Amino acid sequence: MNDTMAAHRKRIEQYIAKYVQPGDPPKVMYDIGVGCGREAWSLKELYPNMRVLGVEPHPGDVRRLVDEGYPGTLLNIAVLDYEGETCIKLGQVGSGHSHVALADMDRDDAKFIKVPCTTLDILDFGMGHPDNVLLWMDIEYTELHALKGGTELLKSKRCKWMSLEATGGADETIKTEYLAQFGYHFVTRYNDQINHWDVIYRL
Repeated sequence: MNDTMAAHRKRIEQYIAKYVQPGDPPKVMYDIGVGCGREAWSLKELYPNMRVLGVEPHPGDVRRLVDEGYPGTLLNIAVLDYEGETCIKLGQVGSGHSHVALADMDRDDAKFIKVPCTTLDILDFGMGHPDNVLLWMDIEYTELHALKGGTELLKSKRCKWMSLEATGGADETIKTEYLAQFGYHFVTRYNDQINHWDVIYRL
């Protein structure tokens, strides 16, 4: 990646900072589905005192992220709406294309592996229920499942900002309507790609 592309990428990763009030920075970032993203690095530059909890179910990506010096605690686990075990289809390491594949739990194929899963509320409890949480989530079509496992966090109003991937207009609408019941509103859509984009919500 050349310097121009790297600078453009960083602007996208730091885009959410436009909606953070000066003097009231995030204290914790929940980086759900780290994959190939560099958002934690970019946002730590802006908020050096922010703690980061990263979650990534692909074991190969976790090893890579550790080697690259991930700027926070990193868990090799998936986030859904229950605690237990799930199945993921492995993408190439560094591609960010692994995804939950619940229908393939018993599939005999090396591309499908079982991994532990937990909920946002359990992760939040483990972090001590911090204030000023920034939630960044890119988990390939299962963001709504993860949000449904974070109802206590959402009701608490401690999660002030979130960036979620959307994979179509209907997907965006469903998430927007779900979050509205907790007082969150759509702020903006950004980082448009061919078949997905990111959406920022805040209280």
